[in-house]
Amino acid sequence: LLADGEKTRPTYHEKIMIAKTRKIDVEDISEKIANLCMVNSKVQNLEVVSLIKQILPEYISNNSKFEVLDSKK
Repeated sequence: LLADGEKTRPTYHEKIMIAKTRKIDVEDISEKIANLCMVNSKVQNLEVVSLIKQILPEYISNNSKFEVLDSKK
């Protein structure tokens, strides 16, 4: 499953693509997920969405109060 705008390489079949994945630091992602779980248990919604965007930069919330996070780079 690919996100819109994700880079791909074609294959012999026009509907099958191979993702060009970005390198992932497993330790960094693990720390971010642990932090996300901790913040989520405290129900700090803005911080939860911000952490999700750190883990998955292409994530865009459909909730307008979090749009401010979409413009941060």
